[in-house]
Amino acid sequence: MPSLNELNCRLDTPAGADQNAARPAGSDGARPPQATNSLPAKDSPVASSPVRTAFAWIKGVYRRCATPGRVRAVRLVAPYVIGLVLLAFVIFMNREGLGKALQKPFHFGPLALAITIAIPTVLLTFVRWYVLVRAVGLPFTVSNALRLGMVGYYFNNFLPGSIGGDIVKATGIARAQSRRTVAVATVLIDRLVGLWGLCWLVAVVGGGFWAFGNAAIGDSSKLQTIVLGAAGAVVGSLVAWGLACLLPAYRAERFAGRLERIPKAGGAAAEFWRAVWMYHCQRGSIALALGLSLVAQVGMVLVFFFAAQIFYDPVQDANLPSLGEHFIIVPIGLVVQAVIPIPGGLGIGELGFGQLYELLRPGLEPMCILASLVNRMISWIVSLLGYLVYLRMKPTMNQPATPEDAAEAAGAAALNGLQIPRTPAPAPEQFTV
Repeated sequence: MPSLNELNCRLDTPAGADQNAARPAGSDGARPPQATNSLPAKDSPVASSPVRTAFAWIKGVYRRCATPGRVRAVRLVAPYVIGLVLLAFVIFMNREGLGKALQKPFHFGPLALAITIAIPTVLLTFVRWYVLVRAVGLPFTVSNALRLGMVGYYFNNFLPGSIGGDIVKATGIARAQSRRTVAVATVLIDRLVGLWGLCWLVAVVGGGFWAFGNAAIGDSSKLQTIVLGAAGAVVGSLVAWGLACLLPAYRAERFAGRLERIPKAGGAAAEFWRAVWMYHCQRGSIALALGLSLVAQVGMVLVFFFAAQIFYDPVQDANLPSLGEHFIIVPIGLVVQAVIPIPGGLGIGELGFGQLYELLRPGLEPMCILASLVNRMISWIVSLLGYLVYLRMKPTMNQPATPEDAAEAAGAAALNGLQIPRTPAPAPEQFTV
């Protein structure tokens, strides 16, 4: 039964107005909760008073605590907390196997081989990026490629995901270039070429083992799906590349013109499309970058293979997967570790590698988790060494475009009939990241 004061407020309030705003305030000055038009069903669990009270309390706490600064802090800290929780969960679930593995003799030979292979493998990825930058005619030096690559690799291991360092690299190269969108596009293309190399490696090696009757792949439908998926990615990318080669130049320029009409981001999108088209004209550079990527991926597989042998006892343990089988599971684990937005794929990488090992050799999941942890420690060591070298290196002047590079770029553009903006290269300058 409504009180007399509430009836007077309803009569004084015009039709269509917010009746909740006209209700008298309580003794604490707060207004009663607003009525909702849609109430939960009687049989719904939300209709119970305790549940609604809990939801209201949570909503109130969120409104009081969700300040912009706190939201940014939570977004920054949350990936690290999630990664540590996942890693702790994986270690806890395999604590018995990990404890037995750590009691075995430590082999220094495989560790030394893993570190020795890891350093040139990482440096090779920086050379790959240099090739892609020079392919589009941007002034750049090998020294700057190594310098920015080292700091990028350092942040790859400590920022969410494995592309956090790419942002640092893109920022560093864009500061010294006039065509900044093209400079940023080189970092994205470098990442795509690296993933493309992983697909090639899994498709070629996995397909070869499957064709020659490997028992592990022949008996596992999941491994067969992985190999077929990698082969499909390779074939699909080749088809897309072939269609891009058949695309007339005037259509490509027309598409760039349509991109320029996009509000705010149109100019950057059109410039990015022109950069991709320029790589279409530089097939030799793409082939060289893909070859460097394949060599680098082989090095990463070898590093993981030797990391798995540091605590391995051939007498007590079951047989480890062969080197050829590592060429199937390690690239897939690296992809999983890269795409999850957790610092360095912490936790999710160990979980993924453990499941992949289980597909090949049941019972060896703890050994693979330990190998993944050792591989992570090696990456941290190499990245810290690279960051120290980065701090000691000074930015060098960008190498100006040579007449041969300019003639090659102009010839390729003329051959395809595409009008590429000829922005003069900026004066060499010192830049820092």
